[in-house]
Amino acid sequence: MVLATVLVGADMILWIALFVVQYFESRAQMIPQRARWNNPAPFLYMQDWHTILWGDPLGLSLINGAAGLYLSTHQLPTTVEIALALGLGAFVTLTFVHINRSPRHRPDSGTPRPGTFSWTGKIHLLYFFVQASLCSLMFELAAGGALEGTILFVAKIGGVIYFASFLADWHLGRFAPLQK
Repeated sequence: MVLATVLVGADMILWIALFVVQYFESRAQMIPQRARWNNPAPFLYMQDWHTILWGDPLGLSLINGAAGLYLSTHQLPTTVEIALALGLGAFVTLTFVHINRSPRHRPDSGTPRPGTFSWTGKIHLLYFFVQASLCSLMFELAAGGALEGTILFVAKIGGVIYFASFLADWHLGRFAPLQK
């Protein structure tokens, strides 16, 4: 149970750090001012994304808690399972970097200019890698039948919440490429 608390706490600390760094970058004019989605030229901040505003703290925290509970009450994953999870996390993160570096990517507080990550964006990349790796590990364990009962239920609920937040952003067109 302690490990579950540590994982969720670390997740929340890193999540809060994103907003703190974004605040200071905005105040120092290192990133453009926020322009809401209904603006003709939107410049979104972290709080404008459903995936970050409620998908991360609710959905990913449930997955993190399930992972911590599993890791503290069951046999640790094998080196191969951990390596695969880290590899999948790195692949997903590098794909995210590639998309965000595209000249068609819509600028936001994480990538204020094409190909350039702000400090907020760099911290988000670390956060993204950790979460993608942990979610990959949980998916591996679930697919292999190692997750069951309450742990599996909590992880699934977390996945459903995060997926719903992703769909909300998708529906609002927040992943649409910049039209040139």
